[in-house]
Amino acid sequence: MRILILGTGGMANQHAKHFAAIEGVTLAGGVDVDPARVEAFCQTHNIERGFGSLDAAIAWGEFDAVANVTPDSVHYPTTMAAIAAGKHVFCEKPLATDHARAMEMTEAAEAAGLVNMVNLTYRNVAQLQKAREIVQSGQIGKVKHFEASYLQSWLVSKAWGDWRSESQWLWRLSKKHGSNGVLGDIGVHILDFAAYGAGSDFSKVFCRLETFEKAENNKIGEYDLDANDSFAMTAQLENGALGVIHATRWATGHLNELRLRIYGELGSVEVQHRHDWSKLRTCLGTMPKPAPGPRSSPKPSRLITCASSKPAARATISSPASATLPISRRFWTWRRSPIATRWNTLSDKKSPLRRAFCCASGLLADGTEVGLVEARCKFEAIAQAAVQADMGSEDQGNLPEQRSARKPAQPCEKKGQGVGMYGVIGDGARSWAEAIRNEAQVGREERKRKEPGIATEDEVDRNGKGEQA
Repeated sequence: MRILILGTGGMANQHAKHFAAIEGVTLAGGVDVDPARVEAFCQTHNIERGFGSLDAAIAWGEFDAVANVTPDSVHYPTTMAAIAAGKHVFCEKPLATDHARAMEMTEAAEAAGLVNMVNLTYRNVAQLQKAREIVQSGQIGKVKHFEASYLQSWLVSKAWGDWRSESQWLWRLSKKHGSNGVLGDIGVHILDFAAYGAGSDFSKVFCRLETFEKAENNKIGEYDLDANDSFAMTAQLENGALGVIHATRWATGHLNELRLRIYGELGSVEVQHRHDWSKLRTCLGTMPKPAPGPRSSPKPSRLITCASSKPAARATISSPASATLPISRRFWTWRRSPIATRWNTLSDKKSPLRRAFCCASGLLADGTEVGLVEARCKFEAIAQAAVQADMGSEDQGNLPEQRSARKPAQPCEKKGQGVGMYGVIGDGARSWAEAIRNEAQVGREERKRKEPGIATEDEVDRNGKGEQA
């Protein structure tokens, strides 16, 4: 596949990098209205041809597909032109600046029989995909509530450069330069993040937008800084769940962070995705109300049950005085976790772990009864401290001086996927490219049926001969 990169701004470099890494994909050309920028872009990515307009590139025509990395307001006219020319399109979000145009683009692509995709990169986050799987499997029950946020801080830092002097950031603050502000830029991400994770689309939304003073008269050079900087939204999903969503570029201390919490009748999931790591936390299962009557401090012979020593096993604590309570995964996945191996600590009445178990059962070590919420909080706090003191690999000792030297477990990530802001774009690009290759194969097979003598790729592989379409 020969692909044309349309637009050569900051995100275009990520497209070029990841497409070039896909076997069978060639960067055929680059397009930008700025001659100096397109020349530098083509040199950086070893692209032979540069064009000053999409019309010039289409007149040349020697490419199969377009990666549309232009500003939001330019997506519609450029994508429609590419579709009219019979080119597949991988378009940056948002697809268009309004629903009517987005639907027109979608219908045009479908009518032309082309492979097209919107680049919503965060769908490829492994933790989000797992959370969606948990929700759709019914493990948290009927979804009742959700909350989501996307926080950035580039308006209060220079981590990504100086927005006051760099056009790649200034245009995002100006309506006349094609920006829909934070709602159009990152709001589309967090809305899709929430809907995809919850497995349900939106039915109702109410949103407040705010634009703050950023410069004298909110203007820098040719840029009017009038696009919204923050939004706060209440929303309802088609499944009936109610929630809140907010995003801003003023979140000091949060370089690039998405967070989603989904609450159901039986449990909840939480996904946190940052530029440097991702996490998935779950609370699964419910505890029935305890039977009425006096309760005494339990002395069970075995407080822990675990179906397997493997990390995927389900560990629980139980006692005669309470129902089974699931243990948070982070408390027992380490191979030398106190919950998994250190049985001797349970016989010590002063043990933090024993106290945590008593709390989780609804009883303190002295026999005082506490509420479930308070018990959970105490269990989380005390067990967390116990785990931090004891975690380590199987070959490490258990003395205090050895514990202090151990390294905490690192957050895991899906093999082959990056977790940075743009680290997952390669997965979307790859699936889009594979879809185009599949479409081409279908076309070859159809032509073979009409024109005898043309071999499919499978036939060429089998007999080593045949004409390629």
